Amino acid sequence: MDELEVAILCLYGNEHSNINKNDAQKYCENFQNSADCWKYCMSKFLESNKLEVKFFCIHVIVEKISTLKIEDMILIKNSLYGYIEKKYVNANEDSCVLNKIIQLYLYLIEFLYPHNMNDAFKYLINLIMLNNDINIKTIHINFFLKLMNMFDSEYIDNVCSNKSIQTTTNIKEAIKENDLPIIIECFYYIMNMNIPESTSLSIFTLSKYVPWIDINYVVNDKILTYIYQTLNTTNSITEASYSFLTSLIRKGMNSANKIQFIESINIICILQNTPKITDLTFDVNKNIMTKRGELINYICLELVESIFEINKLKDYQMNMLKYNEICTKAADMLFLVLPHALDIFSVNDFYIASTVEKFFSLFFTKFKNVIDVGSCANSIMKSSSNDYESSKNNISNNINSSINSNINNNNANSGYKISIDKLNVFINTLICTIVNKFEYPECIPDDYDEEEEDDDEFSTFFNFRENIEKLYQRLILFDKLKAIEIIKNAIIYLNENYDNLKWDNIESKLYAFYVTTSIYCEYKQGSTNTSNNLNNIMITNNQIK
Repeated sequence: MDELEVAILCLYGNEHSNINKNDAQKYCENFQNSADCWKYCMSKFLESNKLEVKFFCIHVIVEKISTLKIEDMILIKNSLYGYIEKKYVNANEDSCVLNKIIQLYLYLIEFLYPHNMNDAFKYLINLIMLNNDINIKTIHINFFLKLMNMFDSEYIDNVCSNKSIQTTTNIKEAIKENDLPIIIECFYYIMNMNIPESTSLSIFTLSKYVPWIDINYVVNDKILTYIYQTLNTTNSITEASYSFLTSLIRKGMNSANKIQFIESINIICILQNTPKITDLTFDVNKNIMTKRGELINYICLELVESIFEINKLKDYQMNMLKYNEICTKAADMLFLVLPHALDIFSVNDFYIASTVEKFFSLFFTKFKNVIDVGSCANSIMKSSSNDYESSKNNISNNINSSINSNINNNNANSGYKISIDKLNVFINTLICTIVNKFEYPECIPDDYDEEEEDDDEFSTFFNFRENIEKLYQRLILFDKLKAIEIIKNAIIYLNENYDNLKWDNIESKLYAFYVTTSIYCEYKQGSTNTSNNLNNIMITNNQIK
C-alpha cells in the first residue's frame, strides 16, 4: 500500500485512523495538483480493490480530463475499454464507483466522439450482442442503460443538464449520423429479452430519446406492436410502456400533423381495449394507472391544443375546409378518449385522479374558445364578456374600449368549434365527480390539524382540491341549471342519509354547495355592476352628443 492509498483510506475510509487527517488531506491535494496525476490514478484504479481508492482515482481523472491532450484521452479510453470488458463483469462495483465510471465514459464521448472514439456505442453494444453468458450479458446491459440514462440527464435534459447548447447539439447530430440505428436496435433487443427490470428500464430510457430522434425509428410495426402488447400485462414493463407512449404523444410537430399522427398510431383504439385495473392495493397497479392517466391527459391536451393552434393559423380562412376536416378528426378522437379521462378522474386515489385534472382545467380556461357555447341556453358563458373573470370587472367608461372588446370577442369566436351539446354529458359527469372528489381521503384523519402537522400527503390533496374547486367554478358557468340540480340532489341525499354518513362525506357536499352559491353571488354582483356601468356609459355618451 503506497502513500496515496494510505492517505485516501485515512480521509474516506475506516483504516489508518491513527494518521493525521490534515496531513492526509494535504497529501491528496498536492497529488491532485500534479500534472500527470491522472496516469497514476488510471493504473491505481485498475489494480485496486478498495472502493474509496477507485472512487478517488476516477474522480481525479474526471476533474483533469478537460485539460488533457487528445492522445492522453485515447489512452484513458483504451484502458477503460479493457477494464469494462475484462474486470467490470467480476468487480461488483458499488453504485457510486459505477456512476463515476459512466461519468468518465461520457466525458470521453464529449471530447473524442465521433472522430477519435467512433466505436463509443458500438463497443458496448457488441459486448451485449455477442456474449452468450446471460449473467455477463445482463451486466453489460445494465451498464449500457445506465450510461444512456445519464447521457440524457447530463447532456440532453434541459432541466438537469449544465452543458452548452453547442456541445449537446454536436453530440446529438453525431449520434444521428453514426450510431442511432444500432442504438435503437439494441434497445429493442433488450426489450425482447423479457427480463422485467432490464426491459422496463430499456423502454423508460428509450422514451427519453423520442423528443429528438426521427419518429420513424420508434413508430414502426416492430417497436410499437411490442409496446402495445405490454399494455395487456400489469408489471413494471406496462408502466414503462405508458411513459413511452406519452413521450410519443408529446413529440413536437405542427398541429395538423399531430392530429394525423395520433390517428395513425391507433392509440385510442388500443386504450379502449386494454384491460381495466380495479385493484389498487398493489403499488404496481397504482403506478400503471398513474402513467395511464398521464397518457390520457396528454392525448386530450394535444388534440384540443392542436384545434386551438389551427384556429390561429394565418391561412385558416383560406383553407377552412381542409383545416375543419382535420379538426373534426381531432374532435371525434377527443369524444372517444374523454370517457377514459373520466374513468381516471373517478378513481378513488387523488394522486391518480390529478393526472387528468390538468387537461380538464385547461380545456375550460386556456382552450375554452374552441367550445361553441352558443347553443347552451343555460350557460353563463354567453355573457357579453365571454369570460367569468372579466364579468366581475367594471367596464371602462370609454365607449371605444367597449367596441374593441366586442371585436376581440368576435375574433375569439372564429375558427373551428366543438359543440357544447356534444359535451353536455361529459360536463355533467365531470361536475358530479368533482363534488365527490371534494371529500377528504381516508388517509387524512378527521382530527388533522394542518397548522400543527407538516404532511406532504395533505398538502398534495389540498392543492388538488383547490385546483378542482377552480375547475368546478368554471363548469358551473357552462350550465347553471344542471349545477343547481346536482347540488340539490346532493343536499337531498344528505338529508335522507345523514345518520349513516361520515363527516368527510357531509363536508364535501356542503363545501360544493358553498362554492356553488358563492359563484352565483359573485356573478350576480358582477353582472349588476356591469349593467350599471353600461347604462352610465350610454348616458354619458348621449350627454356628449
